Amino acid sequence: MRRAFIYFLILPVFLFLTPCLTHASDMTLEKDLQRSLHQSKAIADQANEMLRTGLPVEEEVFRLKALSEEIKASHILLEERFRLREEEVKAHGAMALERHQAMSEGYSKALQEYLGLIERLPPDGAISRSAINNLQSLLNRILPQKKRPIFGSLPYRNLKYPAREPSSDPGIKPAYKGGNKTVSPEDLKSTGEAPISTEIATFAQSLGWNPVSMYEWVKNNVETEWYWGCMKGAEETLRQRSGNDCDQAALLLALLRASGFPSRYVRGVIEFFPDIERAKNLTGIEDPVKIRHKGSGLNI
Repeated sequence: MRRAFIYFLILPVFLFLTPCLTHASDMTLEKDLQRSLHQSKAIADQANEMLRTGLPVEEEVFRLKALSEEIKASHILLEERFRLREEEVKAHGAMALERHQAMSEGYSKALQEYLGLIERLPPDGAISRSAINNLQSLLNRILPQKKRPIFGSLPYRNLKYPAREPSSDPGIKPAYKGGNKTVSPEDLKSTGEAPISTEIATFAQSLGWNPVSMYEWVKNNVETEWYWGCMKGAEETLRQRSGNDCDQAALLLALLRASGFPSRYVRGVIEFFPDIERAKNLTGIEDPVKIRHKGSGLNI
């Protein structure tokens, strides 16, 4: 499901990706710069509140300008690093070079805009709220608002799907209950979420190609996590031994298809009411209104 590309975030504040060509210890400049920008935002927020109440902000402006000198020094070193990196990136093809250049240009544009705003602040502190508002707007745009949730060992983006009523349309009737028993090529197909890979096939073989053993292994060995939609896929769910209903279903489906058993997804709705306390224990969510979870199964 995941391609073998490795990236790191050159500056998380600017939301650009570039190929990872250096060791983790080389991230000190980026981290120092991000830390200084966070400090600038805190000072700008404080200055705006002080201006609103009529207090002088000369000291805050002095601190912002002092921080900008540190940021400027890091900026010069980073631009030189990006230039050297560009020479290395060229060996990885046109796409890698294009991504690196886009990241570098976006970073430089944002930094120059920030330094320009700081330079225009009068040192005597006689500034308007609009000047501080402009600085706050820029920092809010280039700094991340919050950390992404982490499930298992990998970060995943919360897509923030809107809440919606469960579908009342008739669901797929499982084959064992008299549903459609016609096998199609789709029922044995390798997919992005449920690939029939060497890793999956090897694990299926270790379970004796036995569908009951596969079901019992997933049920007894994969820890249930609570998040929306398929995020890990079969392979990562197998590696982490954890996943939500959709990812667990993808793992079981991949194992079954790798063993030659036609399989397909079935989606349904779990109704916890009136046993809401059990739902709280399962999900770790105290607010009953927030306990919404769509269940997934398999039609075999």
